[in-house]
Amino acid sequence: MIIALVGCGKTKLPQASIPYGTPARDLYTGGLFTKARAFAEKHADRWFILSARHGLVHPDTVLHWYDLACQDLTPVEKEVWEMDVRREIRRVVGPRDTLIFLAGQCYSGAVQGFPHIEYPLQGMGIGERLGWLKRNT
Repeated sequence: MIIALVGCGKTKLPQASIPYGTPARDLYTGGLFTKARAFAEKHADRWFILSARHGLVHPDTVLHWYDLACQDLTPVEKEVWEMDVRREIRRVVGPRDTLIFLAGQCYSGAVQGFPHIEYPLQGMGIGERLGWLKRNT
């Protein structure tokens, strides 16, 4: 099974437009997220969102608007976040599953130690990432 991990994004629906929350797949509206989501939906059997606030999020999980980026976490908070997300990933990933990591470097500590992982966007700038996702979706 192929499981994609998509990084959340700073650009979201306007807070006032979702007073009761919205599915996570629809909350994030930035170009990088939407292109990574399209790639994940086309190429992966399952996909999840990596959120600085909520950890590993199923796309159908209803979320409320928030403003927290991975870079906002203190070193201790980030370490706890990474351990929690690693534990959550282990619950949904089997020993033969392949992870496709479609998130920023700040989130990469959460996937350390998984045996089958691909980093198709590694080392690319934002423009290169957007181009690669567009060409491969």
